[in-house]
Amino acid sequence: MSAEPSPSTDVAATVRLDPENPWPGLVPYAEEHAVFFFGRDDEAQELFRRVTRKVLTLLFGQSGLGKSSLLNASLYPKLRKTGYLPLDLRLDFRASEPLASQAVRQITSVVQTELPNVPLSRPGESLWFWLHRRDVAFQRSDGSAVIPVFVFDQFEEFFTIGAETDQARGLAEPFLGELADLVENRTPAALDLMLEHNPEIGRDLVFGRQDYRILISMREEYVANLDSLAPTMRSVGENRMRLLQMNGVQALEAVNRPGKEIVTPAVGRKIVRFVAATRRGASSSGDGSSSDTWEDFERLQVEPSLLCLVCRELNRRRQQRGLSQITEELLSGSGALESILREFYESCVGDQPPGVRAFVEDELLTENGFRETIAFERAERMLTQRGVEPLAINLLVNRRLLRFEERLEIRRVELVHYVLANVVKSSGKERRSREAVERAEKAREEEAERRRIAEAERQAALRDKRRFRRISMLAMAFAGFAMVGALAA
Repeated sequence: MSAEPSPSTDVAATVRLDPENPWPGLVPYAEEHAVFFFGRDDEAQELFRRVTRKVLTLLFGQSGLGKSSLLNASLYPKLRKTGYLPLDLRLDFRASEPLASQAVRQITSVVQTELPNVPLSRPGESLWFWLHRRDVAFQRSDGSAVIPVFVFDQFEEFFTIGAETDQARGLAEPFLGELADLVENRTPAALDLMLEHNPEIGRDLVFGRQDYRILISMREEYVANLDSLAPTMRSVGENRMRLLQMNGVQALEAVNRPGKEIVTPAVGRKIVRFVAATRRGASSSGDGSSSDTWEDFERLQVEPSLLCLVCRELNRRRQQRGLSQITEELLSGSGALESILREFYESCVGDQPPGVRAFVEDELLTENGFRETIAFERAERMLTQRGVEPLAINLLVNRRLLRFEERLEIRRVELVHYVLANVVKSSGKERRSREAVERAEKAREEEAERRRIAEAERQAALRDKRRFRRISMLAMAFAGFAMVGALAA
């Protein structure tokens, strides 16, 4: 339960959870948070089975479903207990260092700490070469074998950040080729060429060995980009798992089990019902009028990121009021849930150019205040017309305000959850009211300025007229004196 952070933000490690603060909000659970992560047991077991079965595994799902949390807080502990070593590789597409070198450096850092007896990669040595060296065997100090699992979370960055500039593409494309060689256990072309000139190199290698695993995790809307690699990475379509929303029973576990000291079962049900998306536009009042049977909760669909956000904010308010538990009054009596959503919305758009807020409020709601979906390309044009970089859409997706949805093979953009509609509608109404006041004030100021200028011009004209009269009178006087002088002469 939770969501992944922005690609440029690694905040999970800075979050500290304890029984009084068991939910991280919109940042993912870290591995050390495993004791607070509940609701995804079935998915974790299925993912573990897939990772241990084949070399390549693909985990994909819509934004906000907690893919990173599932990896960190559930899969990684399972892997460590059964002879696997998860290696979370984060690559920087804006650096000058090749991605393969970055990966080797990160792997080396972990291996030095956890597997000190494993020979390290030599300078300039490719990852494929190192993994197939005869003298490289992944073992712990006691001699027990370990299988490394190279994890590439937020793999969609290869098709977003990695495609933005020529430099980024120059890093991404070669690494994708190296990754394909690892997945297919195919001797890299550069190594083939070396072996032709120096066959002795092959004596140091075990070509058939593939004692490692690769796990790719990415947003669902970019899976098609990954599938484009199939000609060189045939295994890409063989072992994949789609992560879905939580059902209500899972959500109850995610609320009640980590919050057992601060949430009663009744309040936990109210929280889940508020966040649940049983149908598009369903009521979210959480008044407890719906059935509380197990079957009823199994039919609910819950956005994990929103659930975690609500829990965290309710808990923060509980602490501010000095309460021992989250109460029903915090849920409904004070309108806390609506203000939580408002604060969340402001945290997403408050630091952005005004055109971003205007786009969300004017384009992503219908006239009646329901969620509107628009084509991604159209959304980019709308932002450009407002003087905003189109990449703002990706930022809002990463912040969990928006999400992408594929409809009839067209990528569309919409608010991540219908419960945000009222908040966005209210904010838009307030913004338009402010803009109307500002326009009226500006019109008054412009009118006052026009009048000031007109009066200044009138006064200037009067001064010019008086000056002209004085000059004319002086001219006439001089002319008269001249005439008198002429007659006297």
